[in-house]
Formats: sequence, structure tokens, C-alpha cells
Amino acid sequence: MSRARATPPRAGHRSPSPTPAPPPDGGRDASGRRLLLLTTSYPRWPGDPAGSFVAGSAQAFASAGWTVRVLAPADPEPPRRAGGGPAPAPDLPQVDVTRIPVGRRRRGGHLFYGAGAPENLLRDPRLLLQAPGFCAGLGARAWRLAPHADLVLAHWLLPCGLVGAYASRGRPCAAICHSGDLWLLERLPGRQVLAGQLLRRCHRLLFVSGQLCERFAALLPRPLWRLHEERSVVLPMGVHAPAPASAAQRQAARRDLGLPDGRLGLFLGRLVPIKGLTDLLHAAQGIPSLTLVLAGGGPLEDELRGQARALGLDCRFPGWVAGPTKERLLQAADALLLPSLILGGRTEGLPVAAMEALAAGVPVLASATGGLPEAVWPGVNGLLVLPEEPSRRRQGWRAALQQLAAAPAAEWDRQRAGAARSGQGYRWEALGPRLVAELVPDDRAARRPPGGDRTRGA
Repeated sequence: MSRARATPPRAGHRSPSPTPAPPPDGGRDASGRRLLLLTTSYPRWPGDPAGSFVAGSAQAFASAGWTVRVLAPADPEPPRRAGGGPAPAPDLPQVDVTRIPVGRRRRGGHLFYGAGAPENLLRDPRLLLQAPGFCAGLGARAWRLAPHADLVLAHWLLPCGLVGAYASRGRPCAAICHSGDLWLLERLPGRQVLAGQLLRRCHRLLFVSGQLCERFAALLPRPLWRLHEERSVVLPMGVHAPAPASAAQRQAARRDLGLPDGRLGLFLGRLVPIKGLTDLLHAAQGIPSLTLVLAGGGPLEDELRGQARALGLDCRFPGWVAGPTKERLLQAADALLLPSLILGGRTEGLPVAAMEALAAGVPVLASATGGLPEAVWPGVNGLLVLPEEPSRRRQGWRAALQQLAAAPAAEWDRQRAGAARSGQGYRWEALGPRLVAELVPDDRAARRPPGGDRTRGA
């Protein structure tokens, strides 16, 4: 894959879907290499949605023969299984997870888990008090372990990317930008200095969408643009998803889940403001033969349930789903619905749910925000709705839902086929080897000091 450029692509340009690439180093055995992975979110039990794509990246390296050490936040109140006792931790071969203490859980919750750090902070700014202790613990542990790693990899530019960049002390280091981290960086004092430090000290910056790559470039002084071109790459995270379902399988899945005939729109994710679900519910009012399933959890769940009842919608709330239940929902759905908003300048990167749906052959109806226009192609694998002011946005979503409800079966079968074609490259089987190949420096790059002489004084 060609490196992303600091200048935006021309209008209408689309990057090709990701395709499998040869293993790193031309297929040379990577056995014995060690990865130190820093993250603010990582699954706490099997099926936990928190940081599932981080676990996928860890497994990609483990599958390539690497030994992986993960540093992630501890949950002050870990979940317990029915009948007592802690819930089991995820079982990933060759992956060792160390939990960094965060501090006492406040009444407002946990900084990193639950609805996610941005939403948690909006609800209770005092949760920021948990950050210094975690960062200090993460930095101390990373400082001790980084000299023994062949690669330091950080998910999210802040705080993990910055911690990893300094802890690596000249060893190969890479950071992955997802969205909320860049939104935070754009609002910090000294953001140009911080962005420059990340670029100089990391041999690779990976962005899950081209839009994020362009926004990061806008933070850099002009002398660093060339280095940004050399060191930045756009590559989404991978997904695990069921194979595209046949018509008979869709009907069987609906029977198993107790869902009616007619068109079924599915949402997967956190029930938080940036997801735009209030607009979706209002847009769906009065559309016949349309059932909505909002699968997930979060602070807006009770409010959304009340809105659905008041609007007279057939709307189901199964809570967080994983494993076979999630697969059955994807098999049953006619479309995945992602009415994401631009909230205070913040957008989503490229939601994992969009890639899961496409890989499962489910068309995606999405707002044209963040990285979604890079994955959803109108008329091919779904529809895009412009993120305008509330009343017009709801009109746009109503038109999209009416099209979903009224489109002939043959048209929707064509969209399903397009989704399946475009989604195959998002599976971890395809993206895992490519992720490793992009992040592991060749021997010459590993010997070169981060930043190179030409960036001094820039």
C-alpha cells in the first residue's frame, strides 16, 4: 500500500480495498521477536467489546510468531461471573496482558472503559484525575520493558503513543491513530510540538482512515511534511465476521432471534451521543415494516428506550452482544445503520461495526463523517447521509430508511453482493499480515535514528 500523503486526495478518489500482503521480511520467520503493546483499552473477558480491535492486532503479531506483552488499564471493579468469582480473561496464545492500576472508581465511572474516555469525561470531568496515575504507571512499566522489545506499538496517539515514543529510546516504535486521540491532540496547547515529537520518534504512524491522516498533517510545520509522507500509512483495523448469509440463512437467523419479517436495520456499538441514535429513531417513525435493533450499551440506553416507545417504533435493545448472538444478528440484518455525528469537532475514525457488516455481506447506511465515506460507496455497498443540521439530517436519514424499506429485493441483493466484495479485505486474515508488514521496520530503518538528521531544528 502506498504511503498516505499529507495533502488530501482529489475529490472522488477512493483507495482500493485492503488485500493480503506477503509476511514481513519477505516471509522470513519472525519467531522469537517481542512486541510491547501499549493501549488504553483491552478486552477484560471473552467477548468484551472494549478494545477488541487492539486484541486483534495483538493476535496478528502472535500469529506471525511474535511474543506479545500488552500494557492496559485495570478496571477497579472487574466484572464477576454469575455465581461469584471474576470473569475469565481473554485467552490469546502468546499474548501476556499486564493491567496498570488506574485508581479508585469514582461515582461517574471509569476513565477508559464503559462509554469510552471522551464520553466519560463529558459526563464527569473529574475522571481526568485518574489519568496521571495511569500514565505514570504505564510510563514506568514501558520504560523497563521497552529495551527488551523488538517493536513498541501504541494504540492511540495520546497518551500511549507519546509514552511509547519516549520509552522506546531509539528502538523501533509505531503508533496507531483512531480518532478521539487526534481530536484531543488538536485541542491541546503545544499541539504542533507534540505532533512533531510523535512523528520524529516513531518510525511509523498508522491512521485508520485517510481523513485522520490529513488532519494530523495539518498540525505539522511544513518542514515535516515530507517525513510525514514517508512514515505515515492508512490502514484500518481488521474484524472477525461471519460469512455472507443466504436468504434461507437470514430467515433462520430471524426465527432464532425472534425477529419479524420485513426490513431489519441493525446498529452495533456504544449508546453514546456521537452515534446519533436519537436522529435515527425520529427518522424511523411511521415507516412500515421496518424493525430496528440497537445492540450495545451505554449511558443513553434508558433515554433511547423511552424515545422508541414514545415514537411507536418496533425497536429492540438486546444489550451488548458477542459470539454467536452477534453473528446471528449480522446474518439477520438487511443493513447496518451508523448515523454518526460531528460532535464538537469530533468524528469517528472508521467504526469496526462498519467493517464487520461489510465483511458479512451487510450493506451499510451511514452518515458521511470521519472515515465512513472511505468504506461506504453509495449504490455499491450502502448509502451515505450528509451530516447537516438536525432537522435536515433527520430528513436525510428518513429518506435513507424509506429506501431501505421500499427497495426491491433484487436491488438489495445487489447491494449485499457489493458489501461482501468490498468487505473481504477487512478480515483479520487479510489485514493481519499486512498490519505486521507495515509496522515492522526493515533492518536499515531499524538502524536509522528516529527523525533523521534533516529534521533537526525543524
